[in-house]
Amino acid sequence: MDVCARICVHYLARDDVPDVSFADGQPVFPKIVAISPEKIQKTRRIIIYSEFPSMAPLLQNVRTFF
Repeated sequence: MDVCARICVHYLARDDVPDVSFADGQPVFPKIVAISPEKIQKTRRIIIYSEFPSMAPLLQNVRTFF
């Protein structure tokens, strides 16, 4: 769940972030180049399917953890 949360935070930072890759089973988060705050777009949404309802609260407020 930790890796899933970190990936969500990465992709929700802004719409033009580079993709996360994996090396040796570990996520590789590319650096995000700083740009002017007024040029940052945040329209991306993420939907995560969870088979068990008890897992949902772990990701609902993911931005507060990272």
